[in-house]
Amino acid sequence: APGYALVDVVGELDLASGPSVTERLVQVAGTQMDVVADLSQVSFMDCAGLRALSRAENLIPGRLWLRSPSRPVAWLMFLTHTEPTFLALPPAGVPRSRSGSLQKAEPSRDHQHPEQHR
Repeated sequence: APGYALVDVVGELDLASGPSVTERLVQVAGTQMDVVADLSQVSFMDCAGLRALSRAENLIPGRLWLRSPSRPVAWLMFLTHTEPTFLALPPAGVPRSRSGSLQKAEPSRDHQHPEQHR
C-alpha cells in the first residue's frame, strides 16, 4: 500500500496562495500516494482558499484528506456547508511519509513556499 504523504499548509490560504497549494497537492498525489493536507496552521482562509482545496479534490478524487482544520478553516467550512465535501482524517491518523510544507513565511530547506510554484 502506498500510504499517505503529509503536506502542511501554513499561513494564509487565499487568492494569492490558492493556485500553488492546489498544484502542490496534485503534484504530491502524482506519487500514487493519498495526500493529507494538515490545515492546523492556516491563519486565514477565504472562499478562494476553499476553491483551491475543492479544485484539488476534483483533480484527485477520493485521495485528498483534510486533517486538523484551524479555527478559520473550520468556521468557513461550517458557514459554507462544505464540511461533508472533503474526506476528514481523524487527528490520530498518522501519515507514513512527510512531503513538506506550504507556507507564506520564510521558507527553509524542508518547506515549500507557495509562491515558488508560480
